[in-house]
Amino acid sequence: TGALLYGGQMAAVVLLGGGWKTRWMSLRCFVLASSLQARSATIPGYDGEIRLLLFYGIFLPWGDIWSWDARVSKPEPEPRVAVSAATIDWRLLVAILYVGAGLLKGGTGWADGTAVEISLHSDGYATAWAACLLRALEPNPFALVLLNDAVPLYEMFVPGLLFFPWPALQALGALMLVAMHTGFGLCLDIGLFSVVCSVCLLGFLPGSWFDRLGRRSQSAPVLWRGEAPYVAAALTFCSIWSWISLWNLLPEGKGAVSERALGPLQIVGLGQSWGMFVPPPLEGGWHVFKGRTRGGQWVDLLNQRPHLSDERPAFPHRIYPNVRIYLLCSSHLRGRASVFDIRKSAAH
Repeated sequence: TGALLYGGQMAAVVLLGGGWKTRWMSLRCFVLASSLQARSATIPGYDGEIRLLLFYGIFLPWGDIWSWDARVSKPEPEPRVAVSAATIDWRLLVAILYVGAGLLKGGTGWADGTAVEISLHSDGYATAWAACLLRALEPNPFALVLLNDAVPLYEMFVPGLLFFPWPALQALGALMLVAMHTGFGLCLDIGLFSVVCSVCLLGFLPGSWFDRLGRRSQSAPVLWRGEAPYVAAALTFCSIWSWISLWNLLPEGKGAVSERALGPLQIVGLGQSWGMFVPPPLEGGWHVFKGRTRGGQWVDLLNQRPHLSDERPAFPHRIYPNVRIYLLCSSHLRGRASVFDIRKSAAH
């Protein structure tokens, strides 16, 4: 059954990428992704974003251009800009991601100016680029504090540019956020989060840029995609309720809405929380899974290879096949010494 579901999901992803029955494939991918994630012990942030984008994709006209659907139907003339309740709420979703993440960064680590430094020292995430950045900023410790304070402010205010009526400012906001994700992706091993977010932000670039890429006429009209009133109302409700769910996580709004009231949002796969690195990650330590073969050889069960040493790796994040495995180890297995060893890193 599992193999059948995985195969069906991969087929749906391929068909969605090719733009065949785009709306139905969006629905299928959303349902299957929600089902898979509901059974996962750990969900990285980009998994949640993919799920929500697939939901809004059910209502977005992203099959009208550069797709099999567009090739078959050949709409005349092709629209340059599509405006609908779904496109508006999709923009709100992207803003919620960043503003919510910025608002939540006000507690431990972030308030005292140490969260960025801890994150760049974290064995589970820090890359070689993080080590270079730390060496560059070491002579001026205040720079790390300044960077710590700048991150939440950047996340809260830059998304405001995405709602300006001038395409150039929207593009500036999108590119600034892509630059932030590039920095995150270089310094921290966070899987596909930066890639997924950056691809999502392509939707805020001016249509004229894509016109040149696709050699399309720049005189094509703006298309209003009016949904049925109940669909538009449901989408708007989902966006507003997303803001409420994030507000419920803040100290000022804690308990303002009961968990039972937020339950329906979780059931339909629209619950969200963008608290990455809130609080900052553990600074040191890595996991060692060892097993012994019948021949007496010790093997690394995590990577299925001979176990060579218990010494600290140069970059501990590299011992994990992917960020999901690290999250699983750090969230669910820490402290269970009978199952594995936790090696503490030396002082940085």
